[in-house]
Amino acid sequence: MLKNVLAFVEHRDGEIKKSSFEAVSHAHRLAQKTGGRAAAVLVGGKGIEALAAKLAPFGAQKVFVAADDRLEK
Repeated sequence: MLKNVLAFVEHRDGEIKKSSFEAVSHAHRLAQKTGGRAAAVLVGGKGIEALAAKLAPFGAQKVFVAADDRLEK
């Protein structure tokens, strides 16, 4: 059985979508049940790193960030 849970984070105009906060929270609850860890992946243009810190209060223990101008759209 897999223990860790990964949530994809959607964002628009520099703000994380409410549904993504809910997905991270759900990932956290599932990971707790399995004894694993909750992580999130955040993809976007440069500067997206600043949004990563907003995910910790919702249970993301690790945030993978892919930031590049080519990923802006």
